[in-house]
Amino acid sequence: MRVLFVVHTIPSVAPEVNGPMVALRGLTSALTKLGVHCEVAAVTGQKDGGGDLSSFLGTTVHHFDTGFLARFWPAYSRQLSRFLDERLAGAFDLVHIKEIWHYPCYAAYRAARRRRVPYVLSFLGALDEWRLRTKGLKKGLYMRMIQGRVIRSADALHALTQQERARIRKLGFRGRVFVSPNGADLITPTRPLEASAFIKSRPELRDKRVILFMGRIHAMKGLEALARGFAMIAGRFPDAALVVAGPEQDDSRATMESALESAGLRGRVTFTGALTGDDKLAALKRADLFVLPSHSEGFSNAILEAMAAGTPVVISEQCNFPEAAQSSAGLVIENTGAAVAEAMSALLSDETMRRRMGENGRELVAHRYTWASVAGSMLGHYRRIMEDRSGKEGVTIRRG
Repeated sequence: MRVLFVVHTIPSVAPEVNGPMVALRGLTSALTKLGVHCEVAAVTGQKDGGGDLSSFLGTTVHHFDTGFLARFWPAYSRQLSRFLDERLAGAFDLVHIKEIWHYPCYAAYRAARRRRVPYVLSFLGALDEWRLRTKGLKKGLYMRMIQGRVIRSADALHALTQQERARIRKLGFRGRVFVSPNGADLITPTRPLEASAFIKSRPELRDKRVILFMGRIHAMKGLEALARGFAMIAGRFPDAALVVAGPEQDDSRATMESALESAGLRGRVTFTGALTGDDKLAALKRADLFVLPSHSEGFSNAILEAMAAGTPVVISEQCNFPEAAQSSAGLVIENTGAAVAEAMSALLSDETMRRRMGENGRELVAHRYTWASVAGSMLGHYRRIMEDRSGKEGVTIRRG
C-alpha cells in the first residue's frame, strides 16, 4: 500500500501548549512507524520560542513567524499561508487541522479548498460549553463569519470522545464525524527513578503520600477545587503532600498559594513547573494518586499517562472519560472541593484500592489507548476519507 503524505497544522508546539503538543507528537510518531509521511506546520509566537522539536521523532516541524495582524487574529502568519498553498499543490495527500480558533485553521482550510486536498478538522474540546462561554461574544461572531463554513466544508470532523461527537451534532454540524481518542505509551524509565531530578531535588516528599496534579496551571483545570479539597483532608492525612506540575498560563498558582497559605498549608504544596521525560514518569510513578478536577477537557493526555504509569486517578465528569470509573481505574466526580476531598480521602485510606485501580488503569491503556492502536485507527479514517473524495470528485491522489 502506498505512502500517505499528511501535513498537520497547529497554532504552536511550544511546551506551554502542553496537551495538544503532546498528543500531536504521539500521533505523528506512531503514524510515522506505520509508514505515513507526516509534517507539522506551526506558528512561532513571541512567547513560545519554537518549542521542543527534538521530541517529534521522524517528523519535520515547520515554524513560521507571526505578522502584524496576529494581535487581532491569533497566530496570524502569511508565511504559513504561503507554505500551505505552495505545498498542497502536489506535496500532500491530506491536511489534518488541529484547533479551530486560531488563524492556522483558516489558512489550512483556504489552501485545502484552493488545491482540492481533503482535510480533517479536530476540535480538541473547543466546542465544550465552558470553553464557548469564555470570550463567548468573540467566538460567536467568529463562528458565524468564518468558522462555521470551515467546519461544514471539512471532509471529516474528528471528535476525541463520544461526548464531543454528541456536542458537534447538538450544535447542528452534519457530515462525517469519527471518534478517535488520544493515546499513551506504556514506557519504562531509561534510568532509575531515584536518579531523576524530580526525586533527587525534593527530599521533602520522602515518606509522604503524594497527590499529583499534572497539566497547565489554568483556571480551566479546576485548581480552586483541588486546593479546597486538599485543605479539607489535610488534617486527617498529615503525611499527604500536594504536587502541582505544569506550566503557568494565568494567575491560578497565586490564587492557589493564597488559599493554601490561609489554611496554613503552604508548606505542603510543591510547584515543579513543566516536567518531561523520566522526570515526568518519576512524578507519575511516585504519586499515590493523580487528581484532575477540570472544568473542561477534550481528552486529557495526563490522565492516560497517569494510568499508563499505574497511578489511580480522580477526575471530574468534565474530563469526558467515564471509562476510568467503568474500568475501576479511578473515581469520576463533580468538580467541587467537597467531591475532590471525599475521593482523595477514600483512596488515601485504602492502599489495596489504590493498587487495584492502578493496575486496572495500566491494563485499560494497554488494551485500548496505546498510540500504536490510535494511529492505526486514524490511518484507516484517513484512507477512507481519501477514497471517498477520489471517488466523488475524481481528485488525483498523490503517488508517493
